Amino acid sequence: MKRIRQINRSSLILLLLLIICAAGVLAFVRFYFTTYQDPYAEREIIDLSEGWQYETPDSGLSGPISLGSGLAVPAGEPMALYRTLDAELPGAAVLIQTYLQRLAVSIDGEALYADPETPEGANPWMALRYLDLPDDYYGKTLRVELSSPYASASGQTSPILMGTISSLEAYTLSKSMLPLLLTAMCLLFCVFMVGLTLVQIIRGPFEPEHLCLGIFAVLWTLNYVSDQYIMYRFFQPVLMSQVRQALLFSFLAPLSLYFYFAFKHYRKWMLPAVILHNGFPLTAIMLQITGIVDLPRLIEFNYIVFAALAYTVVLTVMEAFKKNRAMIIAAPFTVTGYAALLLNISLFYSRSDLIRSSIDHTYFLLVLVILLFGMQQFFSGYNRNLRESERLATQKSLAVENYERLRVHMRETARIKHDVKRHMDALRTYLKHGRAEDALDYLDRYTEQSAVVIETEFSDNFLLNAVAGHLHRKAEDCGAKVDLKLLAAPINIGEHDLYNLMSNITDNALEACAAMPEDAERFISLTVTRKEPYFYIRCENSRSGEIIRADGKIRTSKKEDGHGYGLRTIERIVEAYGGILDIRHDDNTFTVEAVLNDR
Repeated sequence: MKRIRQINRSSLILLLLLIICAAGVLAFVRFYFTTYQDPYAEREIIDLSEGWQYETPDSGLSGPISLGSGLAVPAGEPMALYRTLDAELPGAAVLIQTYLQRLAVSIDGEALYADPETPEGANPWMALRYLDLPDDYYGKTLRVELSSPYASASGQTSPILMGTISSLEAYTLSKSMLPLLLTAMCLLFCVFMVGLTLVQIIRGPFEPEHLCLGIFAVLWTLNYVSDQYIMYRFFQPVLMSQVRQALLFSFLAPLSLYFYFAFKHYRKWMLPAVILHNGFPLTAIMLQITGIVDLPRLIEFNYIVFAALAYTVVLTVMEAFKKNRAMIIAAPFTVTGYAALLLNISLFYSRSDLIRSSIDHTYFLLVLVILLFGMQQFFSGYNRNLRESERLATQKSLAVENYERLRVHMRETARIKHDVKRHMDALRTYLKHGRAEDALDYLDRYTEQSAVVIETEFSDNFLLNAVAGHLHRKAEDCGAKVDLKLLAAPINIGEHDLYNLMSNITDNALEACAAMPEDAERFISLTVTRKEPYFYIRCENSRSGEIIRADGKIRTSKKEDGHGYGLRTIERIVEAYGGILDIRHDDNTFTVEAVLNDR
């Protein structure tokens, strides 16, 4: 039950609201795209992905094949694809997407498109092309020639679509809408997370794992959307290619730093993975900038990163077994993400691309879940720091108050000690002359004067002593007698909770006494002790007036009878420690008993 009090309710509510909002957006998007998608985007679209024949320098005309699979073709060798256009559509065009490949398109030998000449082995970048077909294309053979200087891209194929230019543009927009919405939502969370971390840097202790998590999510979401159809309408192919390749190499770097800072038991073990995840992309990008090696040629060395990632996954699981709360939540998603990554790599190198979007969406959901958890952790940490600041401020206030009490006590004690000799001389004089009655009167006056000395030590516990001192002074102001029995030791309740609990109980008792008629007898009896294994509190005080109940609970405010206000706080704290609260009253007294399990 002690763990219950450590969970900040506001953080849980915020996390729940974020999850509900995200689920609502996803549900709306799914509903829209499955039910109300504009049929115009599909009405004049014909998928030409099936029924192709192919030809390479090492083989004759073969087939048929599907463009979803691709072929194993050596780097630099061309691959020609052939298909008869057997669908008739006025104003037809074809949509072809290439990935690091040169493209040449012809129809029955008549050239439709050819990439500008580039140096041998140069990067041909990524591109999306809309090519108009001649009016008499029907029944003719479309020839698409692809070649790439990179083994990873050579032989790759993407679906080829035919339709009018307007329908193809509408199609690319509709297919990109869901990824764009998901990306916008994730980026919003990412920017929010990074912004909160910057606030944390300025105002409080810096937890770098939150910043690393935010940066990772930004890089991944940019990578996620960078190859969508719509991006080709906004950015140059060269820029698109450079950004995507840089993101592919670098997005895991901040993720490794997140795990490094979040680990509690195996942080030193994580250092090799951090060095590999950050050193390899940095080296690769520097080689690209200096023109020594293109990034696509270094993809073959990605097994280094994959090995480091596998090492990270193992450490994450080990941390989870060590009851690292962050890793308990992150470990299942990390394992799933790594399995999805391996599947994606397998499909890529086997020239299969049939479920690529599904894997991308899986990655996105993993990022979103980890990001939401990171935000919840951030707010929990922020609230913990805030509560710690409040606790320290309370301690400071109580320390100042105790210091003032001690100062007054020492001043009064010093004054009385200074006057003791004078008082003794006066008493000796009265007695020497046989004036015993005058000596007794003088002694009574001296006793009343010395009673102003404040008893400063009510308990060995700092907070209990402060609460008891405050109770004693306020009780004197309202004429209430105080009986204190503060015997509890040790006390394992959090200081903030202990002070809130005790101050609310005693303030309610003081308010009840102060509200009584002037001629009424006022008293407060406070007992704090241990009844192993429980922490026990009993406070009984005098009272008058009516007590109003609603739903079986006291609802009257302090203004009316001194009880009700603050009882909700007392109930919450007792419940957080798995305790029992008993409140009872009669015509003249009000009693609060609380038993808390603080072990």
